[in-house]
Amino acid sequence: MIIDWPIFIAATVALLLPVTIFISGETKSRLADRHVHRFRFELGLVAWQNWLDLGRALAGFYLLREMAFVFEANGENLEGVDRYMDSILFCAVAFTGLLLQTVHRRGFFYCLAPVFYLWGLTFIMSHWIPAVFALVFGTLIGRMMDNVEAKLVISMALLLATGYLTGHMTFLLILNGGFLLAPIVFGWIFKSTSLGFLAAGRG
Repeated sequence: MIIDWPIFIAATVALLLPVTIFISGETKSRLADRHVHRFRFELGLVAWQNWLDLGRALAGFYLLREMAFVFEANGENLEGVDRYMDSILFCAVAFTGLLLQTVHRRGFFYCLAPVFYLWGLTFIMSHWIPAVFALVFGTLIGRMMDNVEAKLVISMALLLATGYLTGHMTFLLILNGGFLLAPIVFGWIFKSTSLGFLAAGRG
């Protein structure tokens, strides 16, 4: 396997930049002081930072999966860890990117749910049918419950269920489900009272 280093580095840098570098100091303080996990999705649609998150996740993860790793003609003869090195590096970047998008510090740790970033990741990691079903209905139900953590859990459950029922269950889809839960786990680890959500008027 050959790594196309310019593409790999460019994609990785785009994915690892924390969203908070695009948010004002006042908004960071307001997000850090909030202790609710409301999911005002319609307001999130107006925050340009969310669309930037979606765009860089789609582009970055696409480059990582489709262009950053080149296998030679005899690549099928790779054995052991080398056979899966592209998937290992992809997942390592995804995990680190999610950690940096979720966990932030402003005097103390606080966590944000990178909903749009996870959308981009899901469309690249999973087949489009379970991805669309999980994200659309997970978002609708999460909005009705007005709870961003519920949105992530429901999206994960729907992704796995739809992937299984439509015959698109893969190892990457299962990992994708785990990544959807990762922000909640990070919140527990860093003792954040709840996940925040970046919406219009806060960015």
